[in-house]
This record gives sequence, C-alpha cells and structure tokens, in this order.
Amino acid sequence: MPTNETLIEELVHQMNQQQLFRHSFRVPHGSRGRFRAIMSLYYGGEQIQPSELGQIMNVSTPRITAILNKLEEEDLIIRKIATEDRRKIFVSLSKKGKEVVARKLKQQREYVEQLVERVEQSDLEAYIRVLKAMEELNVEEVE
Repeated sequence: MPTNETLIEELVHQMNQQQLFRHSFRVPHGSRGRFRAIMSLYYGGEQIQPSELGQIMNVSTPRITAILNKLEEEDLIIRKIATEDRRKIFVSLSKKGKEVVARKLKQQREYVEQLVERVEQSDLEAYIRVLKAMEELNVEEVE
C-alpha cells in the first residue's frame, strides 16, 4: 500500500502530465503554452531540442518557436548551441525558470495534499491508474 507521500508525488506528476493544473497555475503574465513548455522541460530532462519539445507538446514548429522566444525574453529558458554539431540547439530551464517551476510544484503539492485528506486512498489509487492509462493512450496517439 503506497504512503500518502508516494500518492502525493504520483498525483502531482500525473496531473501535470495530463495538464490538469493548466488553468490554476500559470506562469506570471503567461499563457498556458508557456506553462506547458516549462513543465515539459522540467519533466523532459536537462536539455531538449526545440523540435522534441514541440512533439511532446503537440504544437507546430512556428508555435514552439514563438513560445520559446517569449520564455527566453522572460529569462525562463536558456538556448545553447551543441558543441559537436553547431546546427543543433538545445533548450533548458534557466535558474529563474527552475525557481518558477519549484513555486508551481509547491502550489500543486499543497493542492494535492488537501485532496489526499478529503478522498479515500483507494479512490486516489484508482484515479492514478486512470491518469496513467490516459498518458499511455496519449503517447500511443503521438507515435
């Protein structure tokens, strides 16, 4: 039987994967697209190519370019040219971007902690299973 801590962590992760926080937790003065991008960068790893990020977010190349330009203007991301192949560009969260994500995750965690207090553990476990199934289905659709 998972602990409350495990349930909370899993719920925050799965709810972010399904973008269930998109209306409540936004980048300051930001759009949902920018919030999705910084959360995708956070969950996607240290560095990612813009094209990969666009695929993860299921947005066009011009749209991901516009999102990244705005995030760079806000000092939330860093673009780096690959040393081994100067045609490749990698994007990562800046220090400020990581701080924004940390604040948002803290807010999300507080929300989920309240949820865990109000809902039976078996219901939460079932909800996590449903969210995981939805994530798997979304991955299959992209492939």
